[in-house]
Amino acid sequence: MLNWPEEEWERQAPLIELTPLEVQNLMTEAGLGEVRHYRGMDGGKFNTNFEVLGYDYHVVIRIYERDPLGLARDEALEKILPSELPRPKLIHAVHGERPIGVFEFKHGVKPHELECPTPQDIETVAFYIGELISGYAGAKSFEEHGLLDGNLELSKRFGTLESSFEDFIEWSLSKGRAGGRMGPARAAKLESLAQRHAQLLRALDGQYGLLHGDLKFSNILVDAETLKVSALLDWEFVYSGAPLLDLAIFLRHSSKLSPLSKGAIAGFESSGATVTNEWWETLRLWDLMNLCGFLNGSQHRQKTFDHVLQLLDRNLAEIEELSG
Repeated sequence: MLNWPEEEWERQAPLIELTPLEVQNLMTEAGLGEVRHYRGMDGGKFNTNFEVLGYDYHVVIRIYERDPLGLARDEALEKILPSELPRPKLIHAVHGERPIGVFEFKHGVKPHELECPTPQDIETVAFYIGELISGYAGAKSFEEHGLLDGNLELSKRFGTLESSFEDFIEWSLSKGRAGGRMGPARAAKLESLAQRHAQLLRALDGQYGLLHGDLKFSNILVDAETLKVSALLDWEFVYSGAPLLDLAIFLRHSSKLSPLSKGAIAGFESSGATVTNEWWETLRLWDLMNLCGFLNGSQHRQKTFDHVLQLLDRNLAEIEELSG
C-alpha cells in the first residue's frame, strides 16, 4: 500500500466560504451556465478549492491565498507546457487582492487512494511520474537556479544548488524558527551534515529546468484502470532547478529499494536523463530544505512539526549511512 501521512497535517489558513450567488457569478464571468451543485474540496493546506458541476460543465474554483502570483504563473504555464502534459486547463482568471482561477475538472484518484495496488502497479505509476518530469522540465530552461515571477522569469537567483542549500540551512538554524524547534543537538547534527555533504549537489548544477516544486501524492491524479497520470495539480511552487530534485518530495515517504523509487528513477532515466550513484542521498539531502521550511513556519502546527522532525532524523541517518 502507498501512504501519504501529510494529508493529516494541519491547514495553514482557514477555508474561504463562497455563497451560491458568488459561485454563479464566477461561472457566468467564465462563460459557463447555471450551477447545479458545488462543494468545498479536501486537500491542500493553504488555498481553497471548490468543485462546481453545471448542466454541461465540470470545473474547479481555486482561490489563491498563499501567493498572489500563483495565478499569473498558471496563466504563463498554459502557454509553454506541452499540450500532452496531463494538467487541468485554465478556463478563467480573476486577478485582484485574492486571485481566483477556474480550471477544468480532472478525474482520477490520488496514488495512495488506489485500491490494493500490487508492487508492479506502484512501480508503473511511479514510472509515469518520473517520465513526466523530463517533459515539463524541458519546457523552459534557465541559466540559474531560483524563484520565478508571474511570467516565469527568474525573480530571485540562488547561484549554485550547493550554495543555495548551504545558505538556506544556515539561515534556518541561525535566523529562522527551525533551529529552535528542532533543538540544539539536532541542529548541530544538521549543520555538520550540511557542510560535509552539500557537495553531492554539484553533479546537478547547470541542469536548470522548470520544476513543479510540490510533487506530493495529493497533487497527482491517476487513472485507476490504466495507472497513467491523469493530472498534475497545483503548480504555484514552480521554480528553476535540476529536474531530478522534483522527486525529493514524491519519494519522501518511500525507501530506496521500494517499487515507488525504482519506478520513478526508471521513468526519469527513460527520457535520456542520467543520475549519479548518489541519487538517493542527494534527494534526501535536498528534502532537508523542504523539512526546514515547514519548521520555519510562523504558525504552531504540532502534528506537522512532530512528523517533520521524525523525517528529518531519518534523512540525516540515511545520508550518513549511505555516504559513509
